[in-house]
Parts: sequence; C-alpha cells; structure tokens
Amino acid sequence: MRKPIFRVIGCLIISQLVLMGCQTPISQINKSSHDDPTRKEHILQMDTFWRIDVVDGKRMDLSGLVIVNDERFLTIDDKQFNLYELRLQKGSSRAYIVASDLISIEDLKELRETKVGQLDCEGLAVDADGNIYICEEKHRWILKINSNGKFLNRLEIDWSPVEQYFNAIDKNASFEGIAVSPKNLYVINERDKALIIVVDLNSLKVIDHFKVYSKMHPSLFVHYSGLSWFDGKLYILLRHSQVILEIDPESHNVIAEYSFRNTARQSEFNYRTRFGTGCMEGLHVSDDFFWVLTDNNGSALKNNKDEKRPTLIRFKRPEYSNPIATLSGHKD
Repeated sequence: MRKPIFRVIGCLIISQLVLMGCQTPISQINKSSHDDPTRKEHILQMDTFWRIDVVDGKRMDLSGLVIVNDERFLTIDDKQFNLYELRLQKGSSRAYIVASDLISIEDLKELRETKVGQLDCEGLAVDADGNIYICEEKHRWILKINSNGKFLNRLEIDWSPVEQYFNAIDKNASFEGIAVSPKNLYVINERDKALIIVVDLNSLKVIDHFKVYSKMHPSLFVHYSGLSWFDGKLYILLRHSQVILEIDPESHNVIAEYSFRNTARQSEFNYRTRFGTGCMEGLHVSDDFFWVLTDNNGSALKNNKDEKRPTLIRFKRPEYSNPIATLSGHKD
C-alpha cells in the first residue's frame, strides 16, 4: 500500500517544482513598464461554442488556430504535425475535423522524418499573401508554407539575443504561439521566462522582446499560450490568468484586457488539468469576436469524465454592440 502513496507524494513534489520553475517575481509584475494606466478592462461573454468531433475518436491535442478568409478554420495537432480544418455545423454545437489540403503529404513526410525526432508544432499564423507560418516548440523552429500549400523553408533565425530566456532542459516551455504583421513576426516563449519576441521579416533578426502581464487576474505563473494579429494590434492569450491582452506593438502598452475567467470556470469548459494552468490555447481575433480553442490534452471535463472532446469558444468583442453572426452553435 505504500507504493501508491509514495507515487502521489512524488507527483505532488514534481508538480510544485515545475510550477516553481514558471514563477515570475512579484516585483517584476508590479514594475512592468507596460501597465498603461489607461488600460481598459472587460469581462467577456460567451456567444457560442462547438464540441469538436475528432478523427476516429482518437485523442487530438489541437493547439494553434487561424481563420483564413473568414471561412477556413485551420488548426494543428501538436503531437501529429498535421494541418486540419474545423468544419462548424450551422445550428449545432458540434464541429468535425478533416485533414487540410493546404500542405502536401510529401512535405509532411519530409518534415516528420527529420533526424531531430518528433516535432511539436504549436502556433499558426497567416500573412496578407496567404503564406502560413508554424512555430515548432521543441526545436524552436519557424516553418513557412506558401498559399498553394507548398512547404517553402525553415526560417533561419538567429535567436542568440533572447537565448537567455530559453529553458535549456524543458523543451515544452518555449514557442507556443505566433503572429505575423506586414513587417514582423511575433513569437511567444510560453513560460518559465515568458516573453514576446519580435523578428524582422526581411532580415530574420530578433529586433525586440518584451513582457506583458494581467492586471485583472495577476499571477505568479505567467503562461503565454496564444497569439493573434488583427487590425494593427497584437493580441495575446494568458492561459493561467484566463485573459486576452490587446497590445500596441510599437509602445508595448496594453490597451485593453479581456477576462474570460467566468466562462472558463463554467462546468461546460472546466477541464481537468495536471498543474491547474488552464487549457485555453488557440486564439484568433476578428472584427466582432474572439475565438479560443482548448488544448485539453485528452483530459475530461471535471463534471463529465466521458467528455474529452476539444472545444471552440466564440466570445463577443465588447466594442461591438451588435455583432453580425455568420455561424451559430450552442448559445449560452
């Protein structure tokens, strides 16, 4: 009977050590240079959601999210490295997933069989020309695919200006999200030493880096898990604080903060998580909505051990009083 007890104690110790490695000092939070006193604070209201029926009922760890031309919902499985499309069923709370034709099977095979081992692709972004960017966490790669689905290259970026922020041991604590503007690429270092990294698209040089924090739900544990570019602004999802921050990319000031904590704690979306960090990960911003995708790592809802499907949640942007919905799922 002692062995199970020792296992439990061991797991508790390990989890605490992991979380301690994610700590950001309180002094650093309080002295953030980007806490603009004019920051607006909002409580997000869920508009609708979809449960995603995965392929053959198999576990899928969906991560990044981007919507192309307001109609193609792209996501990626961080364990399989496949691009997928979400097909949202009108008038239903269900969606299904199919392999995307935006990348060729040959290119996928070539990348999967690299000598560096399994890839851990997390974030997705699309530029104005339709090129797709994927951030890979384990090896800290940025992959580029053109609008016709042809794999172009792995961008040769010199990360030396920010290497001191990378965890040398934990390969699952790095590139979690990506966004692209007309001039720059934005990549987030997930945790431990959470950071937003700015790369010039022409020179492929790191030209800036900075941090932002939640004021509505400040936390010792800063987890950046999603990134999106929309209308000249950068948006970042903080999984542990359960907020989305709108950032001025030039000044790095936080313009607005949007809390989705009330929704995340509802029984329909409250998944079991190993370290209590939350599971909201994919982020896409559009005119009227915030779209958030769960990566629940195969875990079930706390109140329903049989419900393990990922969920896509759509929130109304508070700036818009009369959003026009083109799709309808489950209403709150």
